[in-house]
Amino acid sequence: MYKKYCLILVLILTALVVGGCAKTIPEGDVTDETSRNVAQATDDSASPGYLVSQEMYVTFDEALEMSDCAAAATFVSYEDASAYVEYTFSVKETLRGKTEDIIHVRDSKGYTSVEGTDLRYKNGEDIYTEGEEYILIMQKGESLFYEYPEYQVLTNIFIPAVDPSKSTMRGEPLTEINGMDINGIKNHIRRARVANAATERDYTTATDLPTIVAETDLVLEVKITGLSTEGQFANCNTYYCDVQQVLKGGPVNTSEERGDIQVTLTKESVEIGETYVLLLNRIDETAIIYTQSSLGSVIPSGDTETISEIQRLIEG
Repeated sequence: MYKKYCLILVLILTALVVGGCAKTIPEGDVTDETSRNVAQATDDSASPGYLVSQEMYVTFDEALEMSDCAAAATFVSYEDASAYVEYTFSVKETLRGKTEDIIHVRDSKGYTSVEGTDLRYKNGEDIYTEGEEYILIMQKGESLFYEYPEYQVLTNIFIPAVDPSKSTMRGEPLTEINGMDINGIKNHIRRARVANAATERDYTTATDLPTIVAETDLVLEVKITGLSTEGQFANCNTYYCDVQQVLKGGPVNTSEERGDIQVTLTKESVEIGETYVLLLNRIDETAIIYTQSSLGSVIPSGDTETISEIQRLIEG
């Protein structure tokens, strides 16, 4: 359940990173209204003191079981990008799952509350010391709009290898590893249940049209009617679109207020007022926000040859 909860966060980040802020939406609650609210999040709303997310309560061992990966890693750098921060680490040892040699851990700025409790902790602080080693318990996400995989530390777990007694979770002492030295902690992590597979990509890296069409949820003919959110930290914008025709994968969820959808696309790939055939993936079955399914998923209406080929592939 918590896995799906965090997966929704990753997918929302993928589609709405343009706003520089993501809200965690409880399972089963990604609705028309919440989609609009997340899409309209701005840097101002992510200022210190703004409650940007909510999470379910889990223990340390439950967090381990729900993680994609864990690693012992040396802290390299901290970047404050206004609405979020990014920590860069050099991995010394992967303890579960798979990681790259250099990983980028992203965190929204603000606060997280914990459902069913009075717990509330601050995100995005400069808490690591350059050159020192830490144990990271993480989930991993990939996006068409980022140049490298993005990681997120689960429940603000903080484990310094130099002094494990200072470990915390949600800003409070991590009592579940009391008395363990760093090797004991590593062994405890290794003995946890087998790591989940990393979150599946919500896009395809394929460049051939048959594969792109096959791995696409929706194919729509749309008119771009306006800019919803301009991307500041990733190569994408979110646009309002009127659906002209559904070629594959309907029905399409439209906004009750506006009667349209929102689509996140790479920058400079469309012009407002023009019509395109878009190959898209869903964030969620009920959401009104969609993302392009590949780098080759935006087809101008004038490219009749490619559009005819797409229709042929859909019809089989």
